[in-house]
Amino acid sequence: MKILFLLKKSKTYSSDYSSDYSSDYSENQEHNEPKDYSCGKLKSGLYNSARLVSDFISTLPNMKSEVDLCIDGNNIDSKLHKFKPDICIIEAVWITPKKLSELQKLYPKLKFVIRVHSKIPFLAMEGIAITWIKEYLKIKNVEVSFNNEITHKDLNSIGIKNIYLPNIYEKIKIKKERCDFFKFFKFFNLRTKRKIKASYNIGCFGAIRPLKNQLNQAVAAIKFGEENNTIVNFFINYSRLEQSGENVYKNIKALFNNTNHNLIEIDWLNREDFLSLLSKMDISMQVSLTETFNIVAADSVFVNVPVLVSKEINWISTGISDPNNVDSMYIQMNKVLKNKEKYIRKNLISLKNYNKKSTNTWIDFLYDNFEC
Repeated sequence: MKILFLLKKSKTYSSDYSSDYSSDYSENQEHNEPKDYSCGKLKSGLYNSARLVSDFISTLPNMKSEVDLCIDGNNIDSKLHKFKPDICIIEAVWITPKKLSELQKLYPKLKFVIRVHSKIPFLAMEGIAITWIKEYLKIKNVEVSFNNEITHKDLNSIGIKNIYLPNIYEKIKIKKERCDFFKFFKFFNLRTKRKIKASYNIGCFGAIRPLKNQLNQAVAAIKFGEENNTIVNFFINYSRLEQSGENVYKNIKALFNNTNHNLIEIDWLNREDFLSLLSKMDISMQVSLTETFNIVAADSVFVNVPVLVSKEINWISTGISDPNNVDSMYIQMNKVLKNKEKYIRKNLISLKNYNKKSTNTWIDFLYDNFEC
């Protein structure tokens, strides 16, 4: 069986959610595609998400999978004709219902899946999303899926039928625990004081959007520096300003003006360079107001960096902070550093367990649709 993942290619080669989205819904849908859902090859979280799932599928018996990029909906036909898939998974909401209906008639035996990477609060920012999702479901051999189980269940409960197709991450290898000096002291309840460094690298990577909550996290990072009498180097991606992210960015820059702390602005990087930079962080912050999976959090776990999250990222069990409470984040920053090795290991185990469940979900989906 052959599975093709299709993503929309952005003009800027830098974003999976561009900032020039128009929410006006017109009858001429082809001229009103939501531009938020597009990706630049090798630089997009959306692209890496699809690639990781595709790579896993290709390891299964009798399965072949590829990821490809489309300029727009009119480009899909040529991709289908070339690869001849049994299932076409369109990553995110960017193809118009009209175009999808046309393609279904051209390929009546092909199963289409629109895979949505957003929870309901994020969908609320996209004026076309719910309308298009409901129209997709009227088309024969078309299913909608969500990569978040809660959203999958919530929308099913009100009659918006969908399936759950989660993220898959890299294969996780966990080293055996070794006995060390610090565990010996802990056994006898003797406290070892954490030495405060002269400076800390704190990463808050990803596209800048209001729902990503970067400004509040920046406040918490500065408080961490002030309370610990240390310098904070706060890393952000400056080239991805989306959904009024320009205002967030301006406020973050103003926040660091005339302080002892440094705002380090990084361009969008390819995956290899990003993982290299991420590994140099003391803490990674992803305390978002809404999330589905969050590949940056998974990347942080993968490179053994302690991570702060909100309860929205429900596969992580450490560093959980209230996204609306700076004190909560500050307390967790100290806690994850104090328990660094323990928390890194717990997060690796959590990600490995998440992966196991996710791969089983995909296997069930694929073989339910497999025809000998």
